[in-house]
Amino acid sequence: MPEPWILILLAAVLAAGFYLGARALLEPQRPEFNRYSLPPEAEGDGGTPLRILFFSDYHHPLNHLPLEALYAYISKSSPDAVVFGGDMASSAKDTAEGQQLAERLAAYCREDAIPYIAVRGNHDDALEEASGYPLLRNQHYILRAADERPWLLIGLEDIRLGRPDFDGALNSAHPASPLDIPARDIPPSRRIVLAHNPDTVLTLPENEARFCLSGHFHGGQIKLPGKLEYMMLRSEVMCRCGLTDGVLPVRGFWHFISRGWGRSSSLFVFL
Repeated sequence: MPEPWILILLAAVLAAGFYLGARALLEPQRPEFNRYSLPPEAEGDGGTPLRILFFSDYHHPLNHLPLEALYAYISKSSPDAVVFGGDMASSAKDTAEGQQLAERLAAYCREDAIPYIAVRGNHDDALEEASGYPLLRNQHYILRAADERPWLLIGLEDIRLGRPDFDGALNSAHPASPLDIPARDIPPSRRIVLAHNPDTVLTLPENEARFCLSGHFHGGQIKLPGKLEYMMLRSEVMCRCGLTDGVLPVRGFWHFISRGWGRSSSLFVFL
């Protein structure tokens, strides 16, 4: 007969294994939406704040969350714009199907007159152009808040696919962007940088924008105590400094890092 402490330890190990296995199966199928309000001093120069629904890293076909869940939240929240931070597909061979999903989402947004704008992620190397929505590749796009004030969305190329060019994007409007206002006439307090990799914020010129939106650090990792998985498995500077998600003050920017809508491995997505 084994010692009682051995039985207790075995039972604890089995219970932990069951919990982790159940969570690994259920969590990727439960959508979670979070609302963030940036601190008042960071909301710009008065007026109505811009309301953005931002998501990233859908990772088709590994994602088990249907787009319909996102449709429902868009209808419920009525944002000024829907912005995607890259990686609609998980690999080059899935790019065509991922693009079809993006076009479906863009079409849904158009029905409610909501702009849908995106950038490429590191898994989007086969995605050259987009039809039906603006794909920003070192380009900008002008958005308008409810009070009609213009905001500048500056979409940069992913670090792994090309060279993010902030000045080039500031000078290059996407053909679908409203051109009634020169980009440089919009103050930095109403400029938002969209870049898939969070480390991009470390390369941006200071005092030229106030906000940054990123993805890339997401499901496909097991979150260990002390965020050890980022220290052991990733080389990016931000995550190795413990900056992995949420709203973070970085170099004068309010930088939001999404936890991702999908995942990049076939099982684990413990966030």
